[in-house]
Amino acid sequence: MKMTGSASLRAEPARVFAALQDPEVLAEAVPGCEQLEPTGDGRYRLAVTGTLASVTGTYDGEVRLDVQPPELLSVQGRLSGAPGAVDGTVLMVLAAAEDGGTELSYDVDVTVAGMLAGVGQRLLLSAVRRVLAEFYAGIDQAVSGAAERTSAAAVTPQASGTVYPTAARERGRPDAGALLLAAAAGAVIALVGVGIGRRLRRLAAR
Repeated sequence: MKMTGSASLRAEPARVFAALQDPEVLAEAVPGCEQLEPTGDGRYRLAVTGTLASVTGTYDGEVRLDVQPPELLSVQGRLSGAPGAVDGTVLMVLAAAEDGGTELSYDVDVTVAGMLAGVGQRLLLSAVRRVLAEFYAGIDQAVSGAAERTSAAAVTPQASGTVYPTAARERGRPDAGALLLAAAAGAVIALVGVGIGRRLRRLAAR
């Protein structure tokens, strides 16, 4: 499954680029993220929590971040859990906007297996877009409200083995199926999809 899209952020590209490499920022921006642990060489272990058929579970995976400063980031990852597994790649390109902010364009390519493969592509694409929007909104909020920290992250390497837990979110748990898709698609990225949740529950009941 492939898709393209874009997002507008208020901060300039350099700050957005730094935030997309900051584990603390990513851990807060990824919907459902419980832990994000740098393991070295641009790799991260990821734990996310979601709900399938009223049962909440945690799903694990690993993602790899490749960067080409100052404008290109590529993320590859895999996440697996009870509803299935997903392998994904996302390419993000940053450009300066006329208002001083950032125009971020992305290309996503994911492959799903297990119960997730039974969900319609149109529904999956819709859920991917919703959660990508939520993820980039979280990045935008982080860089706009914590400029000094994200700027420092660009020059301060993160130690391997440091685990970045996240605080409980008032917005609630995302659907597990959508969550699996996004986490692998963007390192980063988790899906919210009420429609997918209903479909997965029907499939699980068969």
